Amino acid sequence: MKKKIALGIALVTTLCFGNTKSWSMNGSEATQRNHDVLMSGRAYIGETAKAEQILTEMNQRHLLKTQPPVKLTYSLERENINKRTLLWNDRNKISYIYLLQRGNIVSFFSIKGKVSSVNSSITNPNMIYNGATLDSPAEDGSYGTNGDAVFFFLTDGTYVEWAGEYLLTDRPLKLSTQPLMSN
Repeated sequence: MKKKIALGIALVTTLCFGNTKSWSMNGSEATQRNHDVLMSGRAYIGETAKAEQILTEMNQRHLLKTQPPVKLTYSLERENINKRTLLWNDRNKISYIYLLQRGNIVSFFSIKGKVSSVNSSITNPNMIYNGATLDSPAEDGSYGTNGDAVFFFLTDGTYVEWAGEYLLTDRPLKLSTQPLMSN
């Protein structure tokens, strides 16, 4: 096992730092030299991340070989996701949202359609230009996020935006206390 670890470290250091002068050194000397280069700041930016990625990949390959994932014949998670998608992808779906603040129900609404994030986008939020990933403008031509909120439409078409916690159900709940704010 120690031999495999030493070979792995030697592989990582060779891949990350090249093998200049390493041929004349034994594995531990080359590893120590490359470690010293890295720690002194003489190595290129990003080499530590590359080394960690290689070690992570080596570990993952070992785990895949010794503990392969089970092969399911059916996925309940996928079934649940499909059911949820079909449930909430109905523009005429009536549901009920309870807006929460510090554990209290602030308000309650009947809504039509689904709850959406204000940061959802119809177009890709990124573009690649000359190999670099840049932010794309939103549909309205502006850049940036819209904060952390959700929006929805009431059954009468009124737009509501909420930046807090909420509970969404597809049938009304029986409340033991009245909401803090009435509609």
